[in-house]
Amino acid sequence: MGADLVGWIAKGPLKLRVSRKHKRQIVQQLTQIADWWRSLGEDAEGDYASHVDECPIPLDQSLIEDEQSFYRLIEWLTGYELLTGYPDVPDVAPREFIADRLDELLIWPPDDRGSVSIQDPDDPKQVIVFSGEMTWGDEPDLDGYRQLQLLALTGVGALVGIKLLAPCITLTLKD
Repeated sequence: MGADLVGWIAKGPLKLRVSRKHKRQIVQQLTQIADWWRSLGEDAEGDYASHVDECPIPLDQSLIEDEQSFYRLIEWLTGYELLTGYPDVPDVAPREFIADRLDELLIWPPDDRGSVSIQDPDDPKQVIVFSGEMTWGDEPDLDGYRQLQLLALTGVGALVGIKLLAPCITLTLKD
């Protein structure tokens, strides 16, 4: 029995350029997911998978099957720690909460202890990033790992020019 290297690999521009209009669209997209979660009420904790078709944003089947990743997504969107044993859906205004945390999500490239980035040798205007760590079955508990996971699971990465391994959702910006 041994450890596995678990992480996300991403490629994107050296510096993100996200307009205010795009930020508003990102907040709107993420708010729709948080509002859907809150609308489930008591069903949210135990039976969200059967309600996933009601979500206004299409969620990938792999996200639905990975309960821990899904809960991490919801925790980030609501600021409510589901994985630590709090059973109730929070009564917060998701739009303001998400807007306040958007800059945290768009830090590029991640710079925590489990992240490394190098300039793409084939394109000097791009950077290649890995964020993860050795683990014995648990997901890494690193800021960069969670950030790349959130970018992939919500489609925000594709929206801002970050290509992640198998992003689940792709957003289309309206001009």
